[in-house]
Amino acid sequence: MQVTSLDDDELLTLVVLAKYMVHVDGNVSRTEMLDLVSLGEAVGMERFEWALRETEGLHEDPHAVLDRVNAVTRWDAKVLIFLLLEELAKGDDFVVRSEEDTLAELRERWGL
Repeated sequence: MQVTSLDDDELLTLVVLAKYMVHVDGNVSRTEMLDLVSLGEAVGMERFEWALRETEGLHEDPHAVLDRVNAVTRWDAKVLIFLLLEELAKGDDFVVRSEEDTLAELRERWGL
């Protein structure tokens, strides 16, 4: 599955989780910003900007993040989103505890 194959709910989930992962350690690194730009290029900047607007502020609310997670039902989409988030977490050469916790929660919720 390609990132361009994600439906709107799946893309919104990816974006809100990516925003959460980038902000969770309190510092957005240059590498994380470049990773987000690359994600936007892969998705298509117009669609990515739409997803950014639609998820504005949601990454700050754990309940909203979980609601987005529950919206993803396709197995391939779950796997793709997880792998992309895992790469995003590794992007700044270390994975902080809160990022590990988020990935572990996704593994459990999605049965990965």
